[in-house]
Amino acid sequence: MSQTQLPITTLLTNFATNGTKQITGTQLRDFVVSAPNVVATITALRTITPPGPCSVSVNGNAVAGDGGGGAFYWGATLVSPAVYTDDGNTVIIPGGSIGSTGENAWLLAWPLRLNPTAVQTSAYTALWGDFVLCDTTSAAFTVTLPTAPQDGTRVGVKIVTFGTGHNVTVATAGSDVFNKSGGSTTLTLQVLNQGVILQYQAATRVWVVMDALPYSAIAGGVTSFNTRTGAVVPATSDYSFAQISGTAGLAQGGTNANLAATGGSNQVLQQSSSGAAVTPRSRGRPAAPGGRP
Repeated sequence: MSQTQLPITTLLTNFATNGTKQITGTQLRDFVVSAPNVVATITALRTITPPGPCSVSVNGNAVAGDGGGGAFYWGATLVSPAVYTDDGNTVIIPGGSIGSTGENAWLLAWPLRLNPTAVQTSAYTALWGDFVLCDTTSAAFTVTLPTAPQDGTRVGVKIVTFGTGHNVTVATAGSDVFNKSGGSTTLTLQVLNQGVILQYQAATRVWVVMDALPYSAIAGGVTSFNTRTGAVVPATSDYSFAQISGTAGLAQGGTNANLAATGGSNQVLQQSSSGAAVTPRSRGRPAAPGGRP
């Protein structure tokens, strides 16, 4: 049979039709594996039960282009586990719905998007396609990447709630490393909303950092205070003078001296030389007319 670009639904119809359009299961399997067959949505995928091993590309979840879907392959009884549960995303039972079970299912091989996890608060081992959301309010913890996954696997990690001093460590497993052969095996996320997206290169066993906001870029300049930007007006929860220790320097408009135990009546501030600390002294008697003491 000529390998004309036909959608999988047409092929299945032809397979079931008597007459000149009929093809064998082996022909259909070979055609489907080699041809770039496309299904619009997960809903459409549920209507397809192929006669043998094959794979298809699904362009969306509810609507083509909505970011869902991905590359699916047909998992038969011999593929572990023997019974699948439909989750509406990575496992699809033909003719079923979320929660349905069956011995055959469409299994997600490669997602079109990263799938956000539940918010993690302790050590977590990521799966391919995970976008791991992290809350470090209580403690720091480690997110471990999959070990030697398939080529092109992507994983994302991000801090969505941050506890001061509680970082997220992203760690490789096995002999995998970051960015290059001989590279590091850990990286650290250490501020709110910092994240990283990684893609795996199977040939070199390297996780390449595709997109990340480094801490140095965040720490390079402060553009807000207590979540406020622009002109900062003191508000409740700001630091008060009572909470600040030490002395303010001359360049900051201070005296460069602690005047807490000095002063009193008839005192003035003086500076003995340029750049010296400003200290109090007795003012003495008022000057006489004409400038004479």
